[in-house]
Amino acid sequence: MRSHQILSLKISGGFLDGMHATFAPGLNCVIGARGTGKTTTLEFMHYALLGCQGEYDAPVSKRLAELIKKNLGGGRIELTIQTKDGLRYTISRAAEEPSVVTGGDGQPVEVSFRSGLFNTDIFSQNEVEGIADDPISQLELIDNFEVEALRDLNTALSQKSAALQMNASALRPIREEIERLRDAVATTKPVEEQLKAYKTEETADAKEMNRAHEAKALRDREDRAGQSLVDGIKTFRTDAGRLKGRLGATVRSALAAELLKGPNGDQMTAMQDTMAALVARVEEHLADIERLLSGSEAELISQRAKLALTHKQRELEFRALLEKQRIALGEAAERTALERRRNELLAARQKLAEQQQRLEELNAERRTLLDELAALRDQRFKLRKKVVERINLDLNPTIRVGITQSGYIDDYRAKIAETFRANQIRSPAVAAKLAQSLSPADLVEAVRKPDFELLRDRLGLTKEQSERVVSALNNPDFLLELEGFELLDLPSIELLHGDQYKPSSSLSTGQKCTSILPILLLESASPLLIDQPEDNLDNSFIYDTIVEKLRKIKTQRQLIFITHNPNVVVLGNSDMVFVMESDGKVARIAKSGTVDECKTPIVKSLEGGKQAFEMRRERYKF
Repeated sequence: MRSHQILSLKISGGFLDGMHATFAPGLNCVIGARGTGKTTTLEFMHYALLGCQGEYDAPVSKRLAELIKKNLGGGRIELTIQTKDGLRYTISRAAEEPSVVTGGDGQPVEVSFRSGLFNTDIFSQNEVEGIADDPISQLELIDNFEVEALRDLNTALSQKSAALQMNASALRPIREEIERLRDAVATTKPVEEQLKAYKTEETADAKEMNRAHEAKALRDREDRAGQSLVDGIKTFRTDAGRLKGRLGATVRSALAAELLKGPNGDQMTAMQDTMAALVARVEEHLADIERLLSGSEAELISQRAKLALTHKQRELEFRALLEKQRIALGEAAERTALERRRNELLAARQKLAEQQQRLEELNAERRTLLDELAALRDQRFKLRKKVVERINLDLNPTIRVGITQSGYIDDYRAKIAETFRANQIRSPAVAAKLAQSLSPADLVEAVRKPDFELLRDRLGLTKEQSERVVSALNNPDFLLELEGFELLDLPSIELLHGDQYKPSSSLSTGQKCTSILPILLLESASPLLIDQPEDNLDNSFIYDTIVEKLRKIKTQRQLIFITHNPNVVVLGNSDMVFVMESDGKVARIAKSGTVDECKTPIVKSLEGGKQAFEMRRERYKF
């Protein structure tokens, strides 16, 4: 199996000034007295790699940030790595700066290790124990064994989740407008009833007057349509006008004069020339659009003026008909107002139909996205399940690992409880029972129906309590968010204790490490860096279990351990040992090489010296 490797580490400045370590492909052990920079060495490598995660200021814990600032000062870390495909990169990083990555030719390159190009598993002191208590860390541990396959799946999941959020953003205003339009359209019937009263007579004169009123109503609709077209052009022209000059302003703001005159002025000037050509073309197109819109607007206004003359002529004829039939002008005005109101409602009804159609499209899109999300989550779970099976195959019966799809409900329960509190319901027990009994999708369906009977059966609530729950949760925005809410897969790690398996979270400190460390030492393409993996472990376990695994796994993946345990170094047959020492101001590598080459400092540092070693041998009679 090909694997990633850390080739070398160089430090200039700070506590480890002048350090240069070249690592072996197998087991590397960093030893030395306390305060000699062993932990700092690992954390420097961690910090350099964090700066290549695709973000300018990659997340750095407060503890790590303080350690870097204190021990690196104004210095620089230089870490050379090689991917499993044989690509070589050098990562350079100073405190509070992003990493700079150069390729094999020494030239800067744009790469992101978040994409899976290079992966490492790094655990600071006591972090191994912490995994036993944290399901999220356990899930990350499982995912580390399928980084590349999960990377593509997680990218697809992120894209679908983002699309689902955009869908929700589009749904909200449409639903609000539909409610408004429905309220307006609901008043249509009384208006039509009043208009119908004017059309009850069947005489020739009455029929002629009805036709004249219908024609007048149609003229009103024609006028509204023309005005809507003109308003649409004006709005579009205004939007286009606002874009003018904006790109040029961005260029002027970004490319300050001192940049053009600086050491890379020729490259900055080339960028300015590219943008200047773009700005000229964009401004030209915007001017064309404005001219096109202005011309069409003028033409429409002219056409509306001609239509207005026609309408005036028809209005004169309408007035003449009123006088001819001696209709009361007040009655005609009332009928005209009703016709105008009906036209407004007809326009609202048309708009309502359009928005309902759009709502159906968005809901269909949402159903598709939710199905696609579910399918991707199923694929991811199958991958994780295979990892779990592989771990169990290697570690059974001592360690047993399991995983439950969508089993982590803590965040889901907290979201329900938060919504309850906002609605003056203080019942964490009900929130917990809801989260345990109904998936987010099932809860959304139960609230939207609403299905009071289901809530009563599942939660044992009274009718009044079920109604309160539905009332509290029946918020459109909350339901949209909940509909796509992801329940994380829930891992379980158990250690065989006697004849029973015990969950890792319930174990003693030493047992927690015993349950996690063997998983970390399984085959992987990623280098494994751990600070003092022997902490809280008894020597018999290290000898019986860890040493054996080290000998096996070091031929398949790179290991870099900070350790005080001679069994790890000597019996693990470390390929490279780095012996650290310090005068309190600066730390350095006093000696490096194989176990045999570093025998004397190993005995002194890890065994208490030759005399202590011989006294123990004499006491044990071996």
